[in-house]
Amino acid sequence: MVVESFQPVVPFWLRMDTTYGLGQVIASRTRSNPWRSGPVLREALGTEEGEGKPGGKKPSSPPDQGPSAAPPRHSYNTARGAATQEISGPFALPNATIRVLPLIADEETLNRFAGKYLNVESHRRFEAWGSHVYLIAYNYPHRSSEVNNVGLFAGRELNFSVPVKQYEWYEDGVYNLDTPEGRAQRDQEKLIGVSLVTPFAYVDDVTVAITSSEVDGVPTIRAEVGSPEHTWMDTSGPADWTARNLLSTSALVLPALGVGAGACHETFVQVSTEELLAPTDEAGWRDIARSWGPRLVADLERKYRERGVRDYHRSESNSFRRLRAQALEILTGKGAITSLTLKQFRDCGNPEEACYQALVQGRKTINRLHELCEIEEPLHVRITRYPTQPVAEVLGLCPKHTIPGQGVDVFEAVRPFWLRADLTEECGETLFERSGESAWEVPSRGGQGGRPKRKKKRKKKKRPGWRDKKRSIVSAPRVLNHIDRVHVPDLGAYLQAMEANPDGDSEGQRRIEKISPRQVGKDIGRVSPATILDSILSRQWGRPSHRRERWQKADFGVNVETLGPMMHGGELRPGAAMGDGTGWVFPDSERHGQFWPQAADYRAAHENRRKGLAWQFWDDVWRLIGSGDYHAMAREILPRWFHPPLDKKPGDWQGDEWREIARGLKTLVDQSHQKVDWETVIRPLGLWRETAERLALQLSIELKPDPSGEPGSPPNVAQVLRSRLNALANR
Repeated sequence: MVVESFQPVVPFWLRMDTTYGLGQVIASRTRSNPWRSGPVLREALGTEEGEGKPGGKKPSSPPDQGPSAAPPRHSYNTARGAATQEISGPFALPNATIRVLPLIADEETLNRFAGKYLNVESHRRFEAWGSHVYLIAYNYPHRSSEVNNVGLFAGRELNFSVPVKQYEWYEDGVYNLDTPEGRAQRDQEKLIGVSLVTPFAYVDDVTVAITSSEVDGVPTIRAEVGSPEHTWMDTSGPADWTARNLLSTSALVLPALGVGAGACHETFVQVSTEELLAPTDEAGWRDIARSWGPRLVADLERKYRERGVRDYHRSESNSFRRLRAQALEILTGKGAITSLTLKQFRDCGNPEEACYQALVQGRKTINRLHELCEIEEPLHVRITRYPTQPVAEVLGLCPKHTIPGQGVDVFEAVRPFWLRADLTEECGETLFERSGESAWEVPSRGGQGGRPKRKKKRKKKKRPGWRDKKRSIVSAPRVLNHIDRVHVPDLGAYLQAMEANPDGDSEGQRRIEKISPRQVGKDIGRVSPATILDSILSRQWGRPSHRRERWQKADFGVNVETLGPMMHGGELRPGAAMGDGTGWVFPDSERHGQFWPQAADYRAAHENRRKGLAWQFWDDVWRLIGSGDYHAMAREILPRWFHPPLDKKPGDWQGDEWREIARGLKTLVDQSHQKVDWETVIRPLGLWRETAERLALQLSIELKPDPSGEPGSPPNVAQVLRSRLNALANR
């Protein structure tokens, strides 16, 4: 490194009052067009919009180019030096750890936001895909650029992303969107892709913040993304024990607008496991159940409806199966996660307008998935309201609780998860752009990342993504069921093996299915991303063998901690009032660990165990009371044990029958207390009576099948939860 010294010549100083006015755009250009005069220059030269000199004539083409030649490329101006703080991609992100927290949002608000934020007139229209906003926290231990050799650098990033559906522009009046037929026709003919939109992003590295904002167009703020050491943001994934505050984000914010308040450094996003209320605050938890419970019910109803098939086992509709297969392709690197950003710069003369705007598409690819696990502890996200960071208001997030007097809304993540993978972030592609007063246009081939400019006569337009042609996906039920049931260490290698034999196995079941763009559009219109993600988490895709559970969860369920400790932990007694210690919303016998309800396989295993217990119980009691003087008294009190129904065995007895047995055993114990030995008769009978009561209780509160469904249909989980919450609210 060389250090040079300079001496100023005639230095001076002055003190004055200064006023900075608005600037004026003299000229501008895009990659598709030459320089265009701004309003000031046009007025001075007396030219019309777009003309380069007086007289109304446009600049002629250079002598060495014909009129049909591609426009010249506009290189980035490096007159002040080639070294800049921006670093261009592609980027390699090995061993990146990502935490994803789905937050329930108002779908109508999301649709309004997507339409206003990404609306490209006469070309594209956007709407929300689902009703969730995803808070995504990235931890990059190593990040490097493939073209800018500046070494490795680490960083953390937090953003709020919204899945959107992208439609080709349609003229007003062509489709009647008020009718199902019109909406179906629009979905079939106009849907061309889905992407993630990130309107709020925060990073802890200045270089990454500048690169994301100026190169990729992501509105990014330099922030402090902090987490306690060796806990939640560690590369090994969320630890079993953590501090209450898992992640916090702080940045410069304005506490108020128009009152002269200065910017200050404040924490406005926090992720924690802290309980919202004290465990004994029954009234507070009941209020949360009234406000937050209906949102959980609506979320469950939507997911069960989108899966498409209702029975006790995991049957699924073809749309649900095909989208699960496409999710498998993304997890194995065959597909990419696309993103859309609005790259824009304010006009210096009128800051409420933009002097340049572009719709940029990015791609992230998972080269190798190391781990994918669900975070089973309840996570709460606290967002403080600031006018310069209106995250909750803009995205329509639905709070679980609002802290009075603090301006803090608390949101709960629904089925959060984390993954560790090797990623590649590709360079973005500019789909459309405009500058000044010009209309949206497709960039020319000469620009970086551009596409051919539209012509009046052209071949069939090539659409981005999965609409290029028919795609082949591994979507055979046998393949997906194998991944559901068996630990697959490397999903990518397994998928390649299945593709190597597309005709299937000896049973003749094909593994490869060709799907058309129209079919993909139909599938996306029927199933939201949250439904697919929940099923992947329940079926433990990508979960290491040492972390896999024996029994999988139900595809869609509720964390029992969501309504506080007063709503779970015991047995639901018929007719009991909710919240009094006996009328639980999530009773133990219907739970699978921290989740309600149980999966079909898990419940079937418990049912078989209860049947075996019932047979053993019946045999033991029969041997005890079926001999001696005790036989006559037992025969009188418990006739069912000696004359069971011919069409029913003890293992098939229902709750009311076990309840009758429990009452008979109690009577038998009371009448024979002084006549038989305590240790050999009375004590076993007392224990068996408790067992019978427990069997009667469990069998009586089983989730009953939906009476409106077909025989063998599953219980209407959402309806059961709604009825219990209504009973709680009416206390």
